[in-house]
Amino acid sequence: SNIVTDGSTEWTYSTDKLIENNSSSTGSASTSNAPSTTPPSQKPSSTKPSTSSEVNKGTVIRDDKVTQQGPTHEVRTKQAKITIKFLDEATDKPLSGLTYWTQSTKYGKNASTTGSDGTRGRTHDSDVGISIAVIVNENGKEIKKGTIIANSDKNGVAYVYKAKKPKLDPSGAHWHSRFKASTSLDDLSEPFKSNAKKFISALKAANISVRISTTYRPDARSYLMYYSTNIKRGKISPEKVPPWPGVNIDWTHGGNKSKAVEAARAMHASYGIGGNPVGKPSNSNHNVGFAVDMTVTNYSGKTISLNGNKYKINEFNDLVAAGKKVSVIWYGSKDKPHWSQTGR
Repeated sequence: SNIVTDGSTEWTYSTDKLIENNSSSTGSASTSNAPSTTPPSQKPSSTKPSTSSEVNKGTVIRDDKVTQQGPTHEVRTKQAKITIKFLDEATDKPLSGLTYWTQSTKYGKNASTTGSDGTRGRTHDSDVGISIAVIVNENGKEIKKGTIIANSDKNGVAYVYKAKKPKLDPSGAHWHSRFKASTSLDDLSEPFKSNAKKFISALKAANISVRISTTYRPDARSYLMYYSTNIKRGKISPEKVPPWPGVNIDWTHGGNKSKAVEAARAMHASYGIGGNPVGKPSNSNHNVGFAVDMTVTNYSGKTISLNGNKYKINEFNDLVAAGKKVSVIWYGSKDKPHWSQTGR
């Protein structure tokens, strides 16, 4: 905290509140916590002092409170709760299944998908004064629909935009060619990238065969894999599958359930999943570059060298033990090709 005095007034400043104490008071002042100015879904902004213009600093509000110790004064940043709604430009009816982005210097670029009422189902919370662009993708091009200057006076009032109804492509095996995963170790993230390279190089140096099928996998591909598998396994109905930003897929085939299930089965088969488990989108180590799917063969009787140590490989469990030495951890028999930083 920093303390600044001005005559008989003393100001104590911390990162989220400002408290004014009368220097003649002998009691300690207490205040309630100021509300967070960063939505839970957003990364907290940098603590580096802002060099942006005044409009991005928000509106400062001073609340006077009375406590047993005497009056206190709390200063906080006012927030706007922004509702964004889209209408179908052809029918003027709420547009569902549309992916749009909000972009600002403070919060970055974030995707949302509209539901049946044309909104994403919750507000975009922002400091007052922040300039926010609203963007959609039409025919492969980003189109800015407008700019919102966050204003708490419009809390509860929707900002309405019109857009083209997204063209949905029915599910099926042809989706396998979209949002492709990588097979390159260079697309992994550190420190797992270096560890995986070290382990696999040691295997290959010992003439052990390694075939890599997946390293980094985009969230969208995990989404397609996860829900096609769950439809195929009877864990979810096609009409219950939630939308995903940037993936204009029709899981329902226009309401034809038998076609929808048949198509999901074809998708599942195209990914070669078999009976393996599939991680939820954004919940797999593949999505952050911390996993590799690989098939290792011809290892029996070989010796590998890792970090200056020799490891005799007689059976698969010896491979597993060696991988752990460099934090390349096998998932287990339920997903035999899967190795990751955490074993998950």
